[in-house]
Parts: sequence; C-alpha cells; structure tokens
Amino acid sequence: MKNIIFFIIITTVVYSKTFWSDPIQISEDAQWPEAMIGYPEIIVDNNGHIHAFWSKSFQIEPGSLNWYSQIEYSKSNDGGNTWSEIENLTSDYNSKRICEIKAVCDSNNNIHLTYGRAYNPPIDDIYYMVYNGKEWTIPEIIVNSMYDMYLKMEISNSDIVYLVWNSGYYGALKYIDLKNDNPNWSDIFFLSEDDYYIKNISIDQNDDLYAIGTSNFYDQANHTYINRPYLFKFDIDSIAWTKIEEIGSYKEEVRGRAIVVNGNDLYINISVGPTMGDNIIEHLESDNTNIEWSAPYNYGSNNNWDCEMYKDNNDFLHLFEKHYYEVNNPEGITGLIHSIGKNGIWETTVIDSSEDYSYSNPRVTYDIKNDMNYLVYGKFDRINDIGKIYFHSKLNDTSIEEYSAIPNETVLFQNYPNPFNNETVIPYKLKENSEVEINIYNLKGELVKIVKQGFQYKGTYKYKLKVNEMSTGIYYYSLKIGNTTTGIRKMLYLK
Repeated sequence: MKNIIFFIIITTVVYSKTFWSDPIQISEDAQWPEAMIGYPEIIVDNNGHIHAFWSKSFQIEPGSLNWYSQIEYSKSNDGGNTWSEIENLTSDYNSKRICEIKAVCDSNNNIHLTYGRAYNPPIDDIYYMVYNGKEWTIPEIIVNSMYDMYLKMEISNSDIVYLVWNSGYYGALKYIDLKNDNPNWSDIFFLSEDDYYIKNISIDQNDDLYAIGTSNFYDQANHTYINRPYLFKFDIDSIAWTKIEEIGSYKEEVRGRAIVVNGNDLYINISVGPTMGDNIIEHLESDNTNIEWSAPYNYGSNNNWDCEMYKDNNDFLHLFEKHYYEVNNPEGITGLIHSIGKNGIWETTVIDSSEDYSYSNPRVTYDIKNDMNYLVYGKFDRINDIGKIYFHSKLNDTSIEEYSAIPNETVLFQNYPNPFNNETVIPYKLKENSEVEINIYNLKGELVKIVKQGFQYKGTYKYKLKVNEMSTGIYYYSLKIGNTTTGIRKMLYLK
C-alpha cells in the first residue's frame, strides 16, 4: 500500500544559512596500539594559505607504554579543498612525546611554531621553530624542564609573540619582539608565587596581554583545593604582571576557560561546577578600563575546560568546545560544538558527534580577509581503533539575530540550492535528542524516499540529499522526530 500525504502549502520565511563543510581527512590513519595521532593545530597566513600540524606517536617496543612522537605538517593553498603531501618536521625524533603544538603567523608571513616535548608528560621542555615560506629552522629549546600544561601562543598586531604555559600550578610567560633587529626570547616571568594557572590569553591594541585562569589554593580547614576564576594582565611597557584579580564572588568550584579583548571590551568564559562533565558554562563581559562584570549569561553545560574563543569582523563571538552528553562520563558520548554570540543571544551548532568516536578538543583559526573559520580536530574510531585528523571550513554567518528569533523548537529549514540538480542540502534544528528521519514525497503525496538519520543530539544539522534515481519535478520533504512529523517544505529537482 502506498504512503500518501496531503499538503497544505503555507508561505513561510526562508532563512539562508551557512554550514560547516564536509570533513576532509588530512592525516594518514593511525592504527592503535602501534600508533596514535593527536594535538592538532591550525593557522592561516596573510595570503590565505592554511597550515595544519599534528603529532603522530609510535610505540618504542610492541606492547610497551613508552612512546615517541613526531610532528607532521600539511598545507592548503585553496581554502582547504586540497592539501599538500604530508611532511614530517621532526623525523629525527625517536624518543619523548609531543604534548601540545601552537602556531602563529607574523606580518612578514613567517609561521612560528612551538611545542612541548617530554619523556614522561607533562613536565619537560618547550621547542621553537620558524617557517619562512621555503624552509623550517632547526628546533631550539626555549624553555628547559619547566613545561607542564596549557601551552598558549598569540601574536600582537605589532609582532610581539607571547608564549604562556604552566609549570605545576605556576603560570609563566616569555615573549619575543620580532621588530627588533636581532629578536631573542625574553627571560621567564612567573605570574606569582601563589598557585595560579593560566588557561587562555588575548592581546589588546596596546600589546598588553590579558589572561584568564584559576586559583588552586589549599583550604587547610576543609582539606580541599579551592578553584576560583582569575583575570591576569601582563603590561609590556612595565615588562611585568600588573593585575591578578578574582572574577566575581563565586562560592562554587569555578574555572576560567576563555578570554577575548577587543578594543575596550573584555569577554570571558568560565566553567561553574566540579568537573568537565558536570558544569554550567557562563559568559561575562566588562570594560577593561574599569572592570565591572556583567551578570553572567548561562548558555550551555557539560563542556570541556579547554576551548577557543575569538571575535570576528562583524562583532560576533565564536566559541569552539568539546561537549559531554553524559554527565560525569568523559569516556562516554562526546561531540564538537560551535557557539556564536552577540548582544546576549547565542546559537550552538553541532559540528561532529557520534557514539562510535571520541574527539580531541577543536582547534580553529580565523581568516580575517575572507571571514572564514578553519577547524581541525582528532577523531578516534572506537570500533576499529583508528585515529585521524579532520579539517572543516565555514563562512561566517551574520544573521544570528534573525535566526535566533525562531522559537527554541525543532525547525526544518529550506533546502539549498533550490531548484537543484542531483544534490541539495536540507538543514534542520533539533530542540532535544531524538530519533530522526527525513521523508521525501512526490507531487501526488506518495512517499518516494526515507532517510533514516538515526539517533541525533539536540543542535543544528544538515543532510546532503542525492537524488539521481528520482525524476525531474516538484517534491516535498518533512522531518520526522520520534513518531511526530514536523515541517513540510517544497523543492524543485531539475535533471
């Protein structure tokens, strides 16, 4: 018996959206336990060329827990559509693990790379090397036996490179002024003799560095550590840390996560809660000339402490995170999410999520000239024990006010392009986790195609529909959530 549905056509507003590109694998497979892959990093240079890095680790002996790592590198000159042959930057390494990798690009289009390397992570050395467009310099140690975790590197508009890391629970900083005729790395400037660690950094228009982090004071009376969010500032004229200031007056476990300085505006992101898998994520703002924090805005929960945030050309904030779908189970189902915020309105999109995979934290770079996001992350196949590095791109969307005006509910959007030939994209938004199905009907209302998407988590998705087997004509599509059909839209297929 044919399935037939009758349509009532209602004129609706069409929301034009941009979505993340399909994932492109840019690394080779790493088959566990012989090899593993991780710590991705990405940067776009002044010509719009994309540079991606990651570590690949190998067992020193079969069955051994001892590993050594090398850094692999690939480049794209066409926005990430094609990538160069993978180059091994440290092929002579046969001991120690690569712990973290960071990169920046200066005004002369040189790529500066730093990474941590250790026998037994996390405590060991930080290395530095530079790419001038033709060749890489020989890696040199710039921090000896003081590296622990949370390696961060940023560059100012006037080419001062800041390197920040933590040695135990002591935040530390070095910088190099590339404007000097013979630039050299500075001495180390420790944040304080107290227990503060730095989580993220941002540089203002005066070349001063702002950092967000967390205290880790031991409460003798209650025999526990106290975590509170803190704001720090390094003044380049004074060549010293000049601000150590607690954020708010929280009584719970709170950790600083991300920070952006833009003009006189200061934006921070914090985690309220005991663990990465059990927290509330809050956003606060202030004028950095007179710190008075806004009321916190709660937009999410159960996200990793490690995240990245920046502000684009249109004054939208972008936040990239790893999300835990199961409370207090970091080994359970996870996914990568992208949140866009402005004027107290936030929209979150799921980039990638699956119960069959685990994910590294996402790394992103912003192409200012082309208003593009470029993203890399590690993805591990739990079934086949294979690790890979993937790349995505996305043109920034400036219609968040219009989009967010849609009620917080499940929505089926118009396909694009429309009319289309052979394939089109169907976007939709889920209010809650559910089994999802897309149904395609012909002009008579007969069901001609069922697309079972399976169980999906709340967020925004897109499905690429390929219809070579269908005849030219008008079709309708609907979204089935559980046992409920929602939304009916019209599309025109032209062979």
